[in-house]
Amino acid sequence: MAAEMPRSSNLFKRKKLFLASIKLLAEKPFAFFSAGTVNGEIRVVFLDMRSLLKVLVLRGIRLLKRYGCFRSFIRELNTFRGNHLERIAVLLIEMLLPMDNSQSALRTLVYFDLFDYPLTQEEIGLFMDRKVTPDELTFVMNQLSEQGLVFPHGEYFSLKNAENLESRRKTGNQLASRLLPIAFRISSFLFHFPFVRGIGISGSLSKNFADENADIDYFIITKANRLWITRTLMHLYKKLTFLVGRQHFYCMNYYIDEEALAIQEKNVYTAVEVATLIPVCGNGSMENFFTANAWIDDYYPNYVIDVESRKNSGHSWFKRSMEFLINIFPANKLDNYLMKITTNRWKRKEAAQMVNYVGRRMGLHTDKHFSKPNPNHLQKQILVMYETRWREIQERAQLLVTSY
Repeated sequence: MAAEMPRSSNLFKRKKLFLASIKLLAEKPFAFFSAGTVNGEIRVVFLDMRSLLKVLVLRGIRLLKRYGCFRSFIRELNTFRGNHLERIAVLLIEMLLPMDNSQSALRTLVYFDLFDYPLTQEEIGLFMDRKVTPDELTFVMNQLSEQGLVFPHGEYFSLKNAENLESRRKTGNQLASRLLPIAFRISSFLFHFPFVRGIGISGSLSKNFADENADIDYFIITKANRLWITRTLMHLYKKLTFLVGRQHFYCMNYYIDEEALAIQEKNVYTAVEVATLIPVCGNGSMENFFTANAWIDDYYPNYVIDVESRKNSGHSWFKRSMEFLINIFPANKLDNYLMKITTNRWKRKEAAQMVNYVGRRMGLHTDKHFSKPNPNHLQKQILVMYETRWREIQERAQLLVTSY
């Protein structure tokens, strides 16, 4: 029989080879072979059915040991008696197929654990990067819990075994439920500013979470080439909110116009933000935005986005009048001028490494068609933390495997 694949081969590739063998077995059960390399040359040995099953069982058992699921396999094996080689092979397949789902579920939990936010099983499925059925997900979560990689907290799951996670989430959800009606009302008001074409709620509130110091973040779409006029007017209004201590209800920090609906940065951070964005006001602009960002389906194929705005608000006579008056003047030049002075002001802030009230670096990424937080600050920081935490979980899983 062919020599075994080198031990340095990637575990993921080993599993893929095993499952590919099963697929080929189903397609051509009487012309199956074992493949490997000897001194760099590919060797192929054709096998009869029983020899094939023995090879697959041995390889499958080695994979289960590497993944840390061998004890579960033995328990399942003890449920029936006799030397049923075919049944053993089927059981191996049933246990190995969900391994990709395990990786995906762990990655999902890694991201949300950065924010100490445990997820329900249903939410884990929504944010997995592969299609999964409820039964498959139940199996995966039971396996991960059994291995000590995931900790249940009531109806929630987390990678941390902290007692306060469940109560923290429930408290945050309750606070969010009280803030959301306020956010909806303010969104309706902000929609009446000139050239606003769509408003959504973003940030932690869009994930149904808030704490005592929570802000309300807004995602705003403007008419093409009028973004900076709109942003300036809205931020002049925001200065008035400081007088009454309501400035944290008006965090208008992300603007795009109708010519730049597609988000440039495509990663797990932006995918979560787009998927969870709550569309509030607009007459088709928010729907167009989600269409332009259909790439998030590659990240979350199970997530169904509510693309329709909750309020299809029309443009009031005041808004139409203001837009008409502004357009009488050279509006494009005014828009460019406002972009220039705002950009220069924020460059000075970044050069001085100024921080906001929570201690985060302040920065603005500007263009004719967008105004958004600098992705080299918070976004980059979260992505680095995400990859670091993911490597830690992989190492932890490997330690658990070697203890079997």
